[in-house]
Amino acid sequence: MAGEKLEQLLLYQNASDGIAGWNDGKRIGINVDNTITGSFLELEQKSDSLVGILGHECGHARFTDSRLRRVYIQKMQAGTWYPDAPEPENEDEESALTEMNTYLTKKDPAVLSLLTECASYISNLLNDVYIEEKMCSLFPGSIKKGILVNRRRNVEWIPPLKELLEGNPDPVSVFLKVLVQYALRGYVNSWNMESCEMLDTLNEVKQLVDLSVEADSDLIRYQATNRILLKMWKYFRKLLEELKQECQEPEENGEQLQETQEQSPEKETPQEEQPGKDFSDEPPEKDNEKWKANAQENGCGEELTEEQQKKMESAMDKYLKELTENLPAFIQESEAEEKALPDVENARIIQVSKRSEDQKESTDEKSELIFQKILFQLVEGTVDQKIGLEVRNRLQKEVDGMKFDAAHDRVKKEILYKNVFTEAEKKFLPLYEAAVKRTEKRLRVRFLPILENQKERTEHRMFFGKRLDMRTIADPGGAVYKRTFQGKKTDAAVCVLVDNSDSMMGQRMEAAKAAALTLYDFCRKAGIPVLVYGHHTDGYSHNNPSEETVYFHSCAEFAEDRNDRLRITTMETCGSNRDGAALLFVANKLLNRPEKHKMLFLISDGLPNATCYSGSYAMADLRKIKEKLVKKGIVFQAAAIGWDKKAIQEIYGNAYLDISDLGELPVRLTKQLAKLLRRAN
Repeated sequence: MAGEKLEQLLLYQNASDGIAGWNDGKRIGINVDNTITGSFLELEQKSDSLVGILGHECGHARFTDSRLRRVYIQKMQAGTWYPDAPEPENEDEESALTEMNTYLTKKDPAVLSLLTECASYISNLLNDVYIEEKMCSLFPGSIKKGILVNRRRNVEWIPPLKELLEGNPDPVSVFLKVLVQYALRGYVNSWNMESCEMLDTLNEVKQLVDLSVEADSDLIRYQATNRILLKMWKYFRKLLEELKQECQEPEENGEQLQETQEQSPEKETPQEEQPGKDFSDEPPEKDNEKWKANAQENGCGEELTEEQQKKMESAMDKYLKELTENLPAFIQESEAEEKALPDVENARIIQVSKRSEDQKESTDEKSELIFQKILFQLVEGTVDQKIGLEVRNRLQKEVDGMKFDAAHDRVKKEILYKNVFTEAEKKFLPLYEAAVKRTEKRLRVRFLPILENQKERTEHRMFFGKRLDMRTIADPGGAVYKRTFQGKKTDAAVCVLVDNSDSMMGQRMEAAKAAALTLYDFCRKAGIPVLVYGHHTDGYSHNNPSEETVYFHSCAEFAEDRNDRLRITTMETCGSNRDGAALLFVANKLLNRPEKHKMLFLISDGLPNATCYSGSYAMADLRKIKEKLVKKGIVFQAAAIGWDKKAIQEIYGNAYLDISDLGELPVRLTKQLAKLLRRAN
């Protein structure tokens, strides 16, 4: 895409280096975590932005002469105009050029630093606009779209002119921002400032910007930069005067004032000869000697002491640092040869082959697809976090709007929905899946026929039937018929509720996770909507139920999500269990389902032990809840895996499942589900 030079495209992620892209002639680097791309909310916009940055850097690799740019900057640092000095258009500019040349000739470090920094910024701006216009012309598809998207966003970040001029602004910084606005969009946001001196200066340089956009020669852009610097000298002069005043000691200012007063009688004659003249308000004269006298009178041309010069250089370095931080970062130099390469140790490398001209547009489209794929992988965590927050808020509204029985109405209830996982947590999932596969192998004879029978199936090579099987029409034995058996939908919904209290810690929790994952996989394969939740309290001792919080962990909602298994296998234990509140909540979700058959599996190791909810009171409440759920058509099963088995059996009666061997928990629950499905069908 960038001619014969480009060999590699490096995609890396670094939110701290402030660089969107760079190139070193053979490689192009794109920081996918740059500020501009990160400001867009939609994935498609982020992809467009990255393609635009790619197009911009390809434009630099193709059209920018980096060697010539280094020469220009080096000449300016040495106090020399390159390729030549700007031509003044009026007496004010002639005077300004004389003043600038005086500073350049004596190689004033502070002035050279100021001019070099601004020359670098302006020339890069003009070059950026030029190469972007060239790339938009060559690639009017996604490259152009991305470049314009980034331009609009960059201009949006620059405040209106009225806001820039409020307070005591730095004229250099303000003018450069105004110049960026015009260069990128062709206008300045000055709706509330119909006229001001800053706009007058901009009108003088507009033709220089327009010329730079169309000119194919980099030398023309450097000449235009020099002319813009000349027109900006009035802003530079004001800045230099302020910095000099700051560097002068108070006593020296007093001495200078006294000396000026003593010398004032000698200047009466020139003032009488030119009545009404005030050198402090008058532009410098064309004659160099007159300018020097004028500058000396205003303190601009006086020599600084060595100590003052050091202060001046330090103050200028501080100013330039603040100026760079305050100006739009996207115009900063992006050629890798001009600055140290960013950290790309973990970059995604894409080899770029040479392509002919007729392959440009297809390359353009392929680059967009590459960015979409890689960008999705890189922002996956951020997107998951936002999605998780949205789901959690929706579920929280659901639980907040639900009416609970008196024993649980006063308790605070909070939904937890985890959607971002560490690499260590992701590594545990295959271990649980291996255990699930072993369970499925043991139950294959029992539950696979159930799954298969739900689907539509066709039997071939039949000797009798109404429909011919064209695949076996030539069978000499006459088995040329086929018969189709209609599928049967399992009209059921399943919920698995897991006790996450501290007493479940260890083997009990591991067995519960394996069982929940087994039931989840079984239901998904059978096309059965399944809900998996964990629950526990905050674990603190409270005197009043209104002070307690019950947490409901949403591991899997009825709508399948790719992170369901991770949420199930990363369940952790905490606090106590308030089974009544959890049963009422998940039962309410089940009852809102349209399926005819609703099944609820509870995995617990003991009786509740929450605030004002334990012992016989809690047992009576659970018994009442179980009876209510059964009356409403919910098939209830309670798997007891702890020392409170007898008490649990008293509560749930025939719905009680005694799991003595924790290793049998997944098998027992899956068998029970298969049995219930047979009865339901």
